[in-house]
Amino acid sequence: MKAYVRLIIVMAVTSLISLGVYIGGEASWGKLSRIDIELDPESDQVQVFSRIQDKLNSPLKKYEGQWVWRVSLKDVLAQVEDDRRVKSASVTRLLPNRLKISIVPHQPILAWVDEIGKLYPIAADASLLPAVSLKDSRDVPLLRGRDFYNDEALRERAIELLKSLPEDGALSPSRISEITHSPQIGFNLLLTQGGIEVRMGEDDFARKAKRVEQVLNYLLDQQLKGRVIDARFAKKVVVRLRNAP
Repeated sequence: MKAYVRLIIVMAVTSLISLGVYIGGEASWGKLSRIDIELDPESDQVQVFSRIQDKLNSPLKKYEGQWVWRVSLKDVLAQVEDDRRVKSASVTRLLPNRLKISIVPHQPILAWVDEIGKLYPIAADASLLPAVSLKDSRDVPLLRGRDFYNDEALRERAIELLKSLPEDGALSPSRISEITHSPQIGFNLLLTQGGIEVRMGEDDFARKAKRVEQVLNYLLDQQLKGRVIDARFAKKVVVRLRNAP
C-alpha cells in the first residue's frame, strides 16, 4: 500500500514538472515580447549608441513572438555587430520572454571631413564609421583630404602620429585642429593655438614631437608667434615666425 502511495506521489510530481515545462515552453508568456538594447556602463558614447539603437530597433522586431529559448543568440549578436559603429556586444536571455543586448560603441579618436563638411568618425582601429552630424561629433582632430577616405593604411599612420604626441601640453592631441597629408610635406598638423602649422614628415614621429614641443614652449615663453614649424629634418627644427616672408 505504501509503495502504491509513493507511486501516485511520484506520478503527480512528474505531471506537475511536465506541466511546468509545457507552460514555460509553449504558453504565450514564453514567447519573446521585448528586446532591451542598452549602452554598456563602461562607455560614454551616448550619441553614437543612440544612432545604433535606432537602426537596430526595426530589424530586431522579426524575433518578437518567437519562443525565447529558440532565438539564436549567435544570429542576434551577428546582426548587432554588423553595424561598424559597434566595437563589441553581448546578448543575454532574460526568462521568460526578454532579451538584453549590451553594446560598446567604438570610441572615435579622429574624424575625416569631406568636401562639403560632413564628418566621419574614425575608431582606434582606423575603421571609418558612418557620418554623424556636427552636434553628434566629438571634439577630435580632423583629417582633411580624400586620400584619408580611400586609404586605411594612411589613416593608421595618422593614428600612429596622434599616439606619438604627448598627452598634455602645447602639442597634445587636444591642441591639434586638423591633420593633412601630401607627398611633398608628409603629415602636416594645424594647431588650435594661433593656427601654427607643424610639418612632421613621414616617420619618426615620437622623436620629432619632443623637439617640436620644446620649440612651442620656447615660442610661448618668448611671446613669439610662429607660423610654420618644420620638423622633417634629421637634426634640426626650422621655425618661420609670423612676420617672416
